[in-house]
Amino acid sequence: MGNEALVETWTDQARMQGKNVQRPLAQGWNRRGMQSYQSSDYPRAIVAWERALTMWREVKDLAGEGITLSNLAGAYAALSQRLSGNLFALL
Repeated sequence: MGNEALVETWTDQARMQGKNVQRPLAQGWNRRGMQSYQSSDYPRAIVAWERALTMWREVKDLAGEGITLSNLAGAYAALSQRLSGNLFALL
């Protein structure tokens, strides 16, 4: 095996290790986001899911990215409803 093949093998292994580290972290941020969402802490859920989204994109996990985008949409919608409700209460 030549030096180029060794470098390529090492690079592939390092890339896979990075993905193996990122996936559990992204899953953890997804869980935090869901816990925050379920306790109606939408801003905290949004922050958690945005962090997860970045990680899903880094590892090119389209399913994780799609689920997280859907979760973000729900959190923004819930936050918008709560804010508009608060605005009408002031009028």
